Amino acid sequence: MSDLPLYCSIGRWCELSGIGRSRTYELLASGRLAAKKLGTRTLIDVRHGMEFIGSLPPAEIHRKQRPGPSARVIQSSTGASLRLQAPSRAL
Repeated sequence: MSDLPLYCSIGRWCELSGIGRSRTYELLASGRLAAKKLGTRTLIDVRHGMEFIGSLPPAEIHRKQRPGPSARVIQSSTGASLRLQAPSRAL
């Protein structure tokens, strides 16, 4: 973290944090992200921002089962309809 600047522009903050521009403005408006104004420039307090990210709860990733292939109906050369169902796979 020593390579990080003390303050940075909103664009640079978005690059550093991976947080989008709109969400950054929402966080600024709510007071959850700290910034300073220098004329018209808004400078994000990087240390405070990284502490904010560190305070977020861990992500809970749930793996969804992929749906199996759907059944297909084909016509045989005699005109009979055949319903084919692929065998299910265990994940």
